[in-house]
Order: sequence, then C-alpha cells, then structure tokens
Amino acid sequence: MKKILISTAALLLGTGVALAQAPAFADIDTDGNGTISFTEFLVAFPEVTEDEFAALDADGSGELDEVEFQAHVDAQAGGDAGLDAAPEAAPLQ
Repeated sequence: MKKILISTAALLLGTGVALAQAPAFADIDTDGNGTISFTEFLVAFPEVTEDEFAALDADGSGELDEVEFQAHVDAQAGGDAGLDAAPEAAPLQ
C-alpha cells in the first residue's frame, strides 16, 4: 500500500499537482454525493489526466472517496498519517 501511495505521489509531483494546497474535499465534490468524479476533479486540478486520476482511485470505482483523496493529500504534503496502519501490499510486477 505504501509503495502504491509513494508511486502515486511521485506521479503527481511530476505533473505539478499540488494536492497539499488542495481545496477541501467538500468543495471539490460539487454534487455532494460523497465522491469526486474526474470531471469534478478537473475543475480543481485542470492539468490532471485520466490516467493520473485513475492512479489516485485506489479501489478502481472511477471516483475518489474522501479516504482516497485525503491519503493523496497527506502523501503530497509529505505526511505519513495512516500509511503505516495499512498492511503492505505485494509489489506490483
């Protein structure tokens, strides 16, 4: 899990996405359904591609829930909050 988050953070750093300065989850979730769609995400971060958004979508649902969004905000900010609590995922091959 930590490796996936680190890889995603590196991907976002390469694109210049500054999630550490991101608006609040509720501000991006404009329809108030509890998830952020790619379209909603583009309003806040217009430079993000669909592939980059998909990398943030840990559960593959096609949308970001608040946990996914916050995990990446924390990773981007250099925080380690909650990352050690999750079991380590098998390395991607």
